[in-house]
Amino acid sequence: MREFTLIFPMIILALTLAMVVVAEITYHGERTRMVGAITLTGLLAALIQTLLSFQFAPIELFDRALSVDGVALFFQVVFILAAGLSVVAAMLTQEVPEEKRTEYCALILASSLAMSLLAGASDLLMVFLCLQFVNILGLFLAGSGKDSPLSAEASIKYLMFWSVSSALLLYGMSALFSAAHTLNLHDIQMALIQHPLGRESLVAIFCLFLFALTFQVGSFPMYLWVPDVLEGAPTPVSGFLSFGIRAAGFSFAIRFLNVVFAQRGKVPGTWEVLGPLEWPQILSWIIGATLLIGSLLAVRQTRAKRLVACLVVTQSGFLLMGLLVLNHVGIAAVFYNLTVEVFSLLGAFFLLAFLRDQVGSDRLEDLRGALARAVPECIYLVLFLVCLVGLPPMPGFLGKFALMGSVVQQGWTGLALIGVFSQILSAAAVARFAYYLVGDFRTTIERDGLSHNREGFRARQIFLLSLTLPLIIIGVGSQAILNWAGKALQTILW
Repeated sequence: MREFTLIFPMIILALTLAMVVVAEITYHGERTRMVGAITLTGLLAALIQTLLSFQFAPIELFDRALSVDGVALFFQVVFILAAGLSVVAAMLTQEVPEEKRTEYCALILASSLAMSLLAGASDLLMVFLCLQFVNILGLFLAGSGKDSPLSAEASIKYLMFWSVSSALLLYGMSALFSAAHTLNLHDIQMALIQHPLGRESLVAIFCLFLFALTFQVGSFPMYLWVPDVLEGAPTPVSGFLSFGIRAAGFSFAIRFLNVVFAQRGKVPGTWEVLGPLEWPQILSWIIGATLLIGSLLAVRQTRAKRLVACLVVTQSGFLLMGLLVLNHVGIAAVFYNLTVEVFSLLGAFFLLAFLRDQVGSDRLEDLRGALARAVPECIYLVLFLVCLVGLPPMPGFLGKFALMGSVVQQGWTGLALIGVFSQILSAAAVARFAYYLVGDFRTTIERDGLSHNREGFRARQIFLLSLTLPLIIIGVGSQAILNWAGKALQTILW
């Protein structure tokens, strides 16, 4: 019975997906379409059931292929939240027309199911299948703007990078299986402890996995798909992809790196490098390059969606810091930052979709003076970006402070300085964007750049408030959230 309870959220997601398909098949022009209501109801039920599952002890299912523990449940929560917010955002914007919302909801539901399975996958074959499931759905979502050449280009670029990443992942899995003769991550760790590999073999295997992971989390050197895909995809889709794909990558990276290439340390809540390869050194170079490249690109962008996409690359660099320090504090800080991102990032893309609906463009020059006609929306947008970048007094600052504090404690002072410099550049990019939004009031008040149509104003404000209130709660109760993340890590199966 306990096994069924712990996988019940994923069963709910699968049943909701089936109900959405049936609802669309049986639709014959009625005034009300039930797809959106069914999707949100199913996601809410899955979220409640996932939260209730935290009271149970962790367990391994399906011949130890799937682990349902604190980490898996945390990622299920944020995936379901991201899916629900993305569906609401699509209903309040024009980029996803009503006739396409069924396939959009179905793809979002299927993606959240695949990501939830990936978060608990502890078998290499299960990991590979879940990653392919996640990425093929991401490919469909990126190309869902059928009338846009940019959307077609985005799906092609996503396919190219995904293909390379999958090939590298397969090579790495093959090499690891030939060395350990098992696919289970925990058994692989035991095999590597009993029969250590040489440094050359470890370097080759680790680099293959690392390059595949850098695609999934959107970091250097496989970061190039992020700006192109997020710019070309429909804006509500960009919000879901910018968070979901990367969070799915981190869910696998946390479990994989701390099981296969690390072992529990002598101090509780810490890990030690397994084998002769000091892979944190390699990871630190990846992090430094990601932070610098993402922030430098953000400063020089002329389109709003691409600017935010470059900031997303920078955030991936910060999140990787949590994997570098090899302790519970770092991973708890990753959880905290992901919780902040799910609201701030999706809120930013929702408002970019609103401005794009009104202006017909996301060029910064075309958005000049938007504040004069859409005061609350522009203020919310700047606040979400400030939170994403990690500037005080928004809760994103506490998350960045926790990450950089953890790397300083482990002696990575130079990397922390790069992080501070990257934050300064990111803040400059946000300030430049805000400058365009403010514009020159003497001339922009008379412009007709933004529509006077206030249709959906109340629903939009309620949605924005529902995104802002959790951020305030996260900021006020930051210590409680970090403690909750620490408790979730205590139940992890590794």
